[in-house]
Amino acid sequence: MNELHVTHVLWLGESGALPAFSGAENHLWILLPALRERGVDVELLVLLWKSNEEIEARLRQLRATGVRVTLLQVDTRRRWWLGGLRFPRHIALLADALRARRDRIIHLHLDYFIQPLAACLAGCKTVGFSIHNDEEWFQRIWARLWLRLLDARTVGYIAISERVRRYYIEMARLSPAKVRRVYYGVSPWSASASPREMRQRYKIPSKRFVIGFVGRLAHQKNLPLLINAMRRLPNMHCVIVGDGMERERIHAAAADMPNIQFLGFQPEAHKIIPAFDVFCLPSRYEGLGLVLIEAMLSRVPIVASRAGAIPEILQQGKYGRLFDSGDVDGLVAQLKYVRAHSEEMARVADDARRYALETFTVASMAEQTIDVYRTWLARSKGASGAP
Repeated sequence: MNELHVTHVLWLGESGALPAFSGAENHLWILLPALRERGVDVELLVLLWKSNEEIEARLRQLRATGVRVTLLQVDTRRRWWLGGLRFPRHIALLADALRARRDRIIHLHLDYFIQPLAACLAGCKTVGFSIHNDEEWFQRIWARLWLRLLDARTVGYIAISERVRRYYIEMARLSPAKVRRVYYGVSPWSASASPREMRQRYKIPSKRFVIGFVGRLAHQKNLPLLINAMRRLPNMHCVIVGDGMERERIHAAAADMPNIQFLGFQPEAHKIIPAFDVFCLPSRYEGLGLVLIEAMLSRVPIVASRAGAIPEILQQGKYGRLFDSGDVDGLVAQLKYVRAHSEEMARVADDARRYALETFTVASMAEQTIDVYRTWLARSKGASGAP
């Protein structure tokens, strides 16, 4: 496998209420060691703007697996925004780092401006993207034109769901052959405590029907809808785990509601999910929803919106109850249904766990990603006329 030399590029840093690690970052901490175990020469090139103890610990953890980690310290005190382009002086910094890696596969994440421009300036031969979300801004005219321009310098893409794949193909007007769907892989974990003990630890009412959410407090997740639903369900208790840019707005909306509890950011939030009677994801859009897989592996019933890739992950409602995105009546009805049909939902949760164990595996993710890299290399060699 030593013919594969791959550098992943990622922005990382602490930014107020915005957690440093979300779905894409956690995904890479699983993918990169799995690639390394399979003989890929893999490196993570981090544009680091502000570190903290969690970031330092996670970087040490990644290095301990044999993944090479290179840090580019960047200064973000002065920001220049122009059509989405920020920190332009960092383009030169990253380009200089990539110039020494121009013959490696360059795998970009979560940045459609600085990273690809730097890769272009550096003369990188094999540049690919992971598409982690069905971003709403992809629909804007300027964005669609920009994505189309980027495609000329891109050998291929990995989409984390079929929904994201189709959406990005349509927005950027790409050849379907250039975009491969590779699901996230998740390793099952051992429970550190029983659901009862988790409720005691976090002071979650032991005798209430508990609805749980884990994720960023962001526009995408549509938490005001869940709060509105909880106003109509005073006998149920809601636990919201996470932090984000909309923290103050969301806390204010629930300030007079004793049946809503905020736990803030928790480093191992997925381990709290078994304490819930139902997991709720009311998102406006969703590229995959890693927390859905975590809920499935936790054997917890799911209620989620028909947004983005959620119906795909839940197999059109086979492994969770769905409601129309933005429909508070539908959300209330589904939460009531789960409570009233506990035995049925327990069977659904068991089936969902089996499906998740078979479908979202680390081995499958790693092998498919390696296959994509070989395709990218063949494509770039063909484009350059190499023998």
